[in-house]
Amino acid sequence: DRMQAGLSRTDIDASNGMIAMLTDYVRSHYSSEICLSALCRQMHYSPAYVSKKFHDETGTSFSVYVQKYRLEQGCRLLANTNDQISKISGAVGYTNTKYFTELFRRHIGITPREYRRRAHAHR
Repeated sequence: DRMQAGLSRTDIDASNGMIAMLTDYVRSHYSSEICLSALCRQMHYSPAYVSKKFHDETGTSFSVYVQKYRLEQGCRLLANTNDQISKISGAVGYTNTKYFTELFRRHIGITPREYRRRAHAHR
């Protein structure tokens, strides 16, 4: 229990609020550059503190969270639009389509083109 770990209710609420603020920010700004250190400056916290709290609360790093969210949005766009992969790549925050395709293949297991083909076949 976190209360027994020495954290006060105020600390937990502040931490949860910070995490919610960060995840909301990612959901609203995933298509543009996201810089944790800039966000930390705005919130008046150190990047090391925020990174640790984020990992403690979510079980993942901030950068992995952003990456996963962007890939989820890429999957959604691939399945529901006929936009070019380069356009989708940019729409989810990746200016380099080749990098997006490599990340997609590494984390989803197939190329964006194959993902779209399968998604459209199941409509």
